Amino acid sequence: MKRQQPLTVMIVEDEPDLREVMVEACQGEGWQVFSTDSGWSALEQFMTSQLKRISIDVVVTDWQMQNGDGVWLAENISRLFAGLEPGPAMILFTGNEIEARETLGASLALFSGVLPKPIAMPQVLATIKRSLGDLPIK
Repeated sequence: MKRQQPLTVMIVEDEPDLREVMVEACQGEGWQVFSTDSGWSALEQFMTSQLKRISIDVVVTDWQMQNGDGVWLAENISRLFAGLEPGPAMILFTGNEIEARETLGASLALFSGVLPKPIAMPQVLATIKRSLGDLPIK
């Protein structure tokens, strides 16, 4: 079954140039994209989109950012969906994957993927698609 609407992705990255590259790559796939530079503003955008009945399918977030890091964001989005429908797929990227795995422990279960920086856009796009499992992507 084909999706009726394009995939909706949120990119959360505090480095403006990297954020723009990711936004452009996702838009190039035909996806609707929201972007921001911190966990706090991402949570605000996420909640606003939910009130407008815009479903965000995937959140791709940096780990270490000021004003709410990626794990804080994933925990808060997860709480919004506790006991309800599944929330969006969450993907974390980090400049130090080994440190992230050692430091975050059980929190990594919130994420369907962990990607290293520097990012490779084909890998990011493939991870986004894979995070949705069998859902066909328009």
